[in-house]
Amino acid sequence: MGEFLQRHMNWNKEASSPGIITLLWVTLLAATGCGEDRARVRFFVDISSKAPQPRFTVQFIFVLWNEGRVAARNVVLNDPLVQMQPKEHLSLVNYVPGSMSINREYHPNTSAESYFFVERAPLTDADDSDEGTFDEASATLFFRMAVMEPDDYVVWAFEVKVNEDAPCESSPIIQNIATASADNSPPYENGVAGHIVCQSPRLRLVKSADVTEASPGSPILYTLAYSLDPISLPEIDPSRFDIRRVRIFDHFPGDKLEVISVDGGGEVQGDVIFWQIDLLKNGGSGSISWRAKIKSTTAPGTEIVNRADILSQNTVEEQNVGGSCSVWVASP
Repeated sequence: MGEFLQRHMNWNKEASSPGIITLLWVTLLAATGCGEDRARVRFFVDISSKAPQPRFTVQFIFVLWNEGRVAARNVVLNDPLVQMQPKEHLSLVNYVPGSMSINREYHPNTSAESYFFVERAPLTDADDSDEGTFDEASATLFFRMAVMEPDDYVVWAFEVKVNEDAPCESSPIIQNIATASADNSPPYENGVAGHIVCQSPRLRLVKSADVTEASPGSPILYTLAYSLDPISLPEIDPSRFDIRRVRIFDHFPGDKLEVISVDGGGEVQGDVIFWQIDLLKNGGSGSISWRAKIKSTTAPGTEIVNRADILSQNTVEEQNVGGSCSVWVASP
């Protein structure tokens, strides 16, 4: 408010009267809406993958919320698919019909621009005719919501496919700048950008054990080394390709192995150990480990195979490379 006053109310203090100042103040409150409770629709948008290659499917994810004190009425989020010059860049990607999804069951972290879905299937708008619509003529997507209560959150997502003949050598930009508004909320703009590349960086996981053979009751140390391939583009900040919410799932046979300890903040959930790394920098790496022992009921000659998978908020299936390893059960 102070900056607004400095820019727009440069009056002569000696010539001003209290009545004039009061009138200006009332006018200012009416113009800015500061004198009444209002809705405040906000959103952030993320992209998965940040560096897709031709033929990849890319997902745009919008997290929309109302941080105002009253319900927002007739909320509209409009997203022109690609805003770039020259116009031939519009042909780099195409909307995937029926790919819209809507989810109201999740845990947002708006300050970190992240989110965690509750285990339930999202609502879908496969006909593109309800809350989410696509206008082919303008290549614009719309999300509409009649009422959004204070502290309501919605995740709206859709997919585009990178064309096979996209000129990846020049690393063209896929850029989305969207606008959200409501009858009683001023427009709010936000966006995200990705780059089409000829070879997308891979998110890799290598799993190993400290032994290849062990007898029942013997300990095994499993190590999972993870890394993100580096990517460097001219005049682009490398941190643009950092990725969020890296998740690792190590699936182990619970009938053959007993977990002794887990490091790195991992959690045992049934026959799966789960880790989350909030941020992995471009070209970054790390490792985590856990210990187990072979159960006494496991027969000698048994091969114990377990696989670990890795994924993230900003990579697609084609970029995620998991790993596995085997340990043979020896005679006591």
